[in-house]
Amino acid sequence: MPFVELGGFGGWQKAKHAVWAFKEILDLDVSVFCLFDRDFRSDPETCAFETKFHEEGLNCIVLRRKEIENYLIDADALTRAIRKRASEKDVIAPERSTIVEWLDQISQTMKARVSSQIKEKFDLFGRDRDQSSFDQDIDTCMESFEAKWLTFEGRIALVPGKELISRFNEKLQDEGIGNVTLKMVLQEMKEEDLDPFFREALLSLDRFCE
Repeated sequence: MPFVELGGFGGWQKAKHAVWAFKEILDLDVSVFCLFDRDFRSDPETCAFETKFHEEGLNCIVLRRKEIENYLIDADALTRAIRKRASEKDVIAPERSTIVEWLDQISQTMKARVSSQIKEKFDLFGRDRDQSSFDQDIDTCMESFEAKWLTFEGRIALVPGKELISRFNEKLQDEGIGNVTLKMVLQEMKEEDLDPFFREALLSLDRFCE
């Protein structure tokens, strides 16, 4: 079962061309399952992208958070991983509430950049629409962003996950705890910690690979 990096939304044609090559040139019947980061794309663009993929006869899921790493930013799993790391360092581990506070403080600094990126992506997606329809849609898009940003869970879904984890690790280093790797967090994840959408996406991929 080969895995190929497509390089984001723009690389979707690679999957289509690969299927064509296997079928037409090598006379092999193959199936494709593509998993994409959402990045800063809006709900309408994500829906349109998935529809286009399915119309081509390809399996596709676009994650509902910015990056796959965002699904590992779970307060409970992080708390368990940090406690284990702190024990190794013989230092006092922060409480769960403190960990959430640190994550929240970092994510709040990203709002202007995230908002700008979402608007820019929607501008590109909706550039061919008539102006009145586009203006209404962009207003809806940004209102949706503001609504999601109101909650901690919403912010964690929208921000760049890898960057947030990197800056969070800098805070842990300042506290004398040291880095907590994604592998360490993953090892502490329990089934109930998994986002329901992400769990179903993984199950779909597992069924496809059977």
